[in-house]
Amino acid sequence: MSKERVVPAALKAYEKLRYERVHKAQATGPKTRERWHKADWDGPEGVWKVPEKIWLVREEWLWWFDAEGDTYGRWPDIVRELQGETEGKGRNVVELNEKSGKAKL
Repeated sequence: MSKERVVPAALKAYEKLRYERVHKAQATGPKTRERWHKADWDGPEGVWKVPEKIWLVREEWLWWFDAEGDTYGRWPDIVRELQGETEGKGRNVVELNEKSGKAKL
Protein backbone atom coordinates (compact mmCIF):
# COMPACT_ATOMS: atom_id res chain seq x y z
CA MET A 1 0.00 0.00 0.00
CA SER A 2 1.39 3.38 -0.94
CA LYS A 3 1.83 6.45 1.22
CA GLU A 4 -0.80 8.16 -0.92
CA ARG A 5 -3.38 5.71 0.46
CA VAL A 6 -2.15 5.56 4.05
CA VAL A 7 -1.70 9.25 4.84
CA PRO A 8 -5.27 10.48 4.12
CA ALA A 9 -6.79 7.61 6.11
CA ALA A 10 -4.34 8.13 8.97
CA LEU A 11 -5.26 11.83 9.15
CA LYS A 12 -8.97 10.99 9.27
CA ALA A 13 -8.32 8.49 12.05
CA TYR A 14 -6.21 11.06 13.92
CA GLU A 15 -9.08 13.54 13.76
CA LYS A 16 -11.58 10.99 15.05
CA LEU A 17 -9.27 10.08 17.93
CA ARG A 18 -8.74 13.69 19.06
CA TYR A 19 -11.89 15.63 18.17
CA GLU A 20 -14.12 14.99 21.19
CA ARG A 21 -11.30 15.32 23.74
CA VAL A 22 -9.98 18.55 22.23
CA HIS A 23 -13.50 19.96 22.01
CA LYS A 24 -14.04 19.32 25.73
CA ALA A 25 -10.63 20.77 26.61
CA GLN A 26 -11.29 23.94 24.62
CA ALA A 27 -14.67 24.31 26.33
CA THR A 28 -12.83 25.18 29.55
CA GLY A 29 -11.86 28.51 27.92
CA PRO A 30 -15.27 30.16 28.39
CA LYS A 31 -15.33 28.99 32.03
CA THR A 32 -12.00 30.69 32.63
CA ARG A 33 -13.11 33.83 30.80
CA GLU A 34 -16.24 34.04 32.98
CA ARG A 35 -14.17 33.67 36.14
CA TRP A 36 -11.79 36.44 35.10
CA HIS A 37 -14.20 38.94 33.58
CA LYS A 38 -16.91 38.61 36.21
CA ALA A 39 -14.62 38.41 39.20
CA ASP A 40 -15.69 40.21 42.36
CA TRP A 41 -12.47 41.78 43.56
CA ASP A 42 -13.59 43.75 46.58
CA GLY A 43 -16.50 41.83 48.11
CA PRO A 44 -16.31 39.87 51.38
CA GLU A 45 -15.39 36.75 49.40
CA GLY A 46 -13.59 38.72 46.68
CA VAL A 47 -10.49 37.81 44.74
CA TRP A 48 -8.24 39.92 46.98
CA LYS A 49 -9.16 37.62 49.87
CA VAL A 50 -9.67 34.39 47.92
CA PRO A 51 -7.35 34.51 44.88
CA GLU A 52 -8.20 30.88 44.02
CA LYS A 53 -11.41 32.21 42.51
CA ILE A 54 -9.58 33.25 39.36
CA TRP A 55 -7.23 30.31 39.02
CA LEU A 56 -7.34 28.52 35.68
CA VAL A 57 -9.96 25.81 35.37
CA ARG A 58 -8.15 22.50 34.92
CA GLU A 59 -10.26 19.43 34.41
CA GLU A 60 -8.85 16.44 36.30
CA TRP A 61 -9.50 14.01 33.46
CA LEU A 62 -7.46 16.18 31.10
CA TRP A 63 -4.34 16.11 33.28
CA TRP A 64 -4.22 12.33 33.53
CA PHE A 65 -5.48 11.40 30.06
CA ASP A 66 -3.23 8.86 28.33
CA ALA A 67 -3.43 9.94 24.67
CA GLU A 68 -0.94 7.31 23.53
CA GLY A 69 -2.78 4.48 25.31
CA ASP A 70 -6.09 5.73 23.98
CA THR A 71 -4.69 5.77 20.45
CA TYR A 72 -3.35 2.22 20.67
CA GLY A 73 -6.61 1.02 22.19
CA ARG A 74 -8.97 2.69 19.71
CA TRP A 75 -6.92 2.74 16.47
CA PRO A 76 -8.16 -0.59 15.02
CA ASP A 77 -11.81 0.32 15.66
CA ILE A 78 -11.40 3.79 14.21
CA VAL A 79 -9.79 2.42 11.04
CA ARG A 80 -12.54 -0.22 10.69
CA GLU A 81 -15.11 2.54 11.07
CA LEU A 82 -13.42 4.53 8.32
CA GLN A 83 -13.33 1.43 6.13
CA GLY A 84 -17.09 1.03 6.61
CA GLU A 85 -17.71 4.65 5.65
CA THR A 86 -15.74 4.33 2.45
CA GLU A 87 -16.71 0.85 1.20
CA GLY A 88 -17.61 0.95 -2.44
CA LYS A 89 -16.68 4.62 -2.78
CA GLY A 90 -13.17 4.08 -4.14
CA ARG A 91 -11.62 6.21 -1.39
CA ASN A 92 -8.30 5.84 0.37
CA VAL A 93 -8.58 3.27 3.13
CA VAL A 94 -5.98 1.57 5.28
CA GLU A 95 -6.08 -2.22 5.32
CA LEU A 96 -5.44 -3.80 8.72
CA ASN A 97 -3.40 -6.85 9.60
CA GLU A 98 -5.94 -9.18 11.24
CA LYS A 99 -3.58 -10.36 13.99
CA SER A 100 -1.87 -7.13 15.03
CA GLY A 101 -4.49 -4.56 14.02
CA LYS A 102 -1.70 -2.51 12.42
CA ALA A 103 -1.88 -0.99 8.96
CA LYS A 104 -0.67 -3.10 6.09
CA LEU A 105 1.88 -1.10 4.14
